[in-house]
Amino acid sequence: MIRKETGIEAPKVRAAIKTLRVISAQKDNIPYYIEEDVRVRYIRYADDFLIGVMGDKDVSREIFNRVLLFCESELSMNIHEDKTGIRHRKDGVIYLGYRV
Repeated sequence: MIRKETGIEAPKVRAAIKTLRVISAQKDNIPYYIEEDVRVRYIRYADDFLIGVMGDKDVSREIFNRVLLFCESELSMNIHEDKTGIRHRKDGVIYLGYRV
């Protein structure tokens, strides 16, 4: 499929965007996962956030630990243990009063 706006094939556009994201992350010294089988989604409202990881549980644990460390050390945030953890999507979570 060719994008109407640019006249470039959609897969080439997606690859270029991914390359830009990797370069931007490397410039800022931020780990960036480029495995095809891992996707990360982030939802935030005020001081609450939810990170969805579609991929291996070990990658989820690594992301979880890095986010906890960053929040505690860099942002001085207090993390509520009862609201924090890794859960399978089938189990769902309560986020801002809604089951997600």
